[in-house]
Amino acid sequence: MNGSAKVVVCDDHEMVRKALIDRIDRIENVAATGGTDSAEALLGGIDGDVPDLAVIDIELPGGTDGLNLTAELTGRYPELRVLVLSAHDGADLIEEARESGARGFLSKSDTPDALEEAITAVLSGREWFPDDGGRPTGELERVLRLTAREREVLDRVGEGLKAEEVARKLGIKKATVYTHVRNAIAKLGVSSRTQAVALVTRYRYLDPDRVEN
Repeated sequence: MNGSAKVVVCDDHEMVRKALIDRIDRIENVAATGGTDSAEALLGGIDGDVPDLAVIDIELPGGTDGLNLTAELTGRYPELRVLVLSAHDGADLIEEARESGARGFLSKSDTPDALEEAITAVLSGREWFPDDGGRPTGELERVLRLTAREREVLDRVGEGLKAEEVARKLGIKKATVYTHVRNAIAKLGVSSRTQAVALVTRYRYLDPDRVEN
C-alpha cells in the first residue's frame, strides 16, 4: 500500500472518538482522516473519497446502527474495510458483525495496543475477530462516569504515590484525595483502590490527553 492508509472513525461519544483518532494517528503509515458521530454523517462524508478503513461503533444513535451502516458501506464500496467496536462482545454480536461485512471486531475493553494490532491486521487484508465468545461488559460506561479529577487521582495512585504525595502534586488537600478515591470506587462498582486503578488503566486510551506514547 503506497502512502498512508486513510482511516475514518464513527462513534457518537466525542471523547472516545477523539481518543481513537489520536491513537490511530500514532500508527505508522496510517492517518485518521476524519471522525463522525452518526451513520448519516459518515455516509455523507465519504461521497467519492473512500477511505481504506472505517472504524465504527456498533451502538450509534438514529435509525442506522453500526451493523446496518457496515452492511451499507461494504455494499456500496467493496474495497472499504470495516472494523467494528462495541462495549459488548458476545458470540452472537460478533457473528452479526461478520455477517454485516465487517473485517474485524474489537471490544472497547481491549487495550490501545489491541486497537493498533486490529487496525494493522485489517488494513493488511486479514480478519480480526475474538477466538472466544467474548464477555458482556458495563465497565466502559462506569469508567466514563468518572470526573477528570477522579481519573487523575487514580493515575497518581497507580504511579505508587501516597495520598499526601498525590495531594501535594495536584494542589489539593489529603482529605480530598481520599474523597475522590472513595467516589471513584463507588462509581466503578469495585471494592478496592487497587481494583479501581486497574480498571481505569485498562481504559486509558479513552482520554486523548492520557494516551501513552
